[in-house]
Amino acid sequence: MNKLLLIVGLVVLFFAQSSYAFKFKPVKGNYSGSIWRLHEIVSEDVMAFSIDYKNNLDRKLTGGIIVLDKNKKTNVRECIDPTSKTYFNIDRCEEIHLGINSRLKEEPENSRRVKKFANTIAQDICEDPILTFGEIKKGGFLSASMMTFIVIKCPKVLANKKIKDEENKRIEEEKKLAEQEAIIQEQEAQAQEQVDAQQKKMETCQAYGFEKGSEPFGQCIFKLMELELEYAKLENETLRLQAQAEQAKLNNQVALSQSLAAQAQASNRDKGLRLQQFGLAMQGIANAFQTPSSMANPKITCQNLGMQMKCW
Repeated sequence: MNKLLLIVGLVVLFFAQSSYAFKFKPVKGNYSGSIWRLHEIVSEDVMAFSIDYKNNLDRKLTGGIIVLDKNKKTNVRECIDPTSKTYFNIDRCEEIHLGINSRLKEEPENSRRVKKFANTIAQDICEDPILTFGEIKKGGFLSASMMTFIVIKCPKVLANKKIKDEENKRIEEEKKLAEQEAIIQEQEAQAQEQVDAQQKKMETCQAYGFEKGSEPFGQCIFKLMELELEYAKLENETLRLQAQAEQAKLNNQVALSQSLAAQAQASNRDKGLRLQQFGLAMQGIANAFQTPSSMANPKITCQNLGMQMKCW
């Protein structure tokens, strides 16, 4: 507390003086027309924005905003921007605290002028501010303990922020719903692909002459499922070898790259061989069950559906 009063006392001293060299250029308040100054007090962590006693509103009063540890005061950073033309972000400031020091000693004159002064300079900070006064002090020139402290709230900014927050919330909810809908649609599409693939298996086995529901028909379906596993394994192996060959090529390992590429080609040929073996297996099943031979010679297709290999 003593440290705080010392700092505030230094701020008050700066409020009262106009002969110091300031780091930032003074600016005129948009509403009050008074000159606001930005001071760095003690260190860069403690700052003040003030109107000194040589103001055009009331020369018995001085006022300012005390910023302690400004890097942690988010609301202060929203309210004040030293690089702007007016110091104040009037469309973003929600709440800030003001301190006023008075040379006046008589009441109710002191209270009346303090309130008038505060209400005027507060409109430099935001539009239609609402002020909550602490105990109004008097005769406290250069006395931190005799400073009147005021909370300034900016209702229009708060209202706009609420509207904006609600709009952002609505947009976020719509985004989540859209993402959920996309997931559902993707899942439905994958499920339909699985159904379609199963239907195509049945059509393929029927094309070989096997009657739906018969034992050879069931064996045909089972062989297609076996083919899916073998084909997927060969597909993964081919991709792995191709990637390793490309990496070896980038590393200038010519012999290794050529060897891996040859292995990838062999793996790829094995996929075609598995398709031929499936056709021979179907002929074997047809002969074993004396199934009438079909004139159809269906072409077997294998492809990835929803990260799974399907053949028909």
